[in-house]
Amino acid sequence: MKPWEIPDPESVVAYLKMLSSEELTEWCLERLERPPYGPPAGATAGSCRRGHPRTPENVYYRKDGSRSCQECQREANRRYEARRRRR
Repeated sequence: MKPWEIPDPESVVAYLKMLSSEELTEWCLERLERPPYGPPAGATAGSCRRGHPRTPENVYYRKDGSRSCQECQREANRRYEARRRRR
């Protein structure tokens, strides 16, 4: 059983203390190779976090090179405007 499969954090600590230094090094290297978290539920390589398709028409590239979903941005703008109108 891998430490991330153990539900109780205290059990993870106990598991790691049992490992030899070689096993611990191997576990750390394996852990570093994995991303810190998986993709959100409903997201695929061809979609944003909320499931909108990642097409050239729907993706905005920022100056820093990061991507943004235009449909998500439109929804955020609608929510912002609705909150602003309620004031």
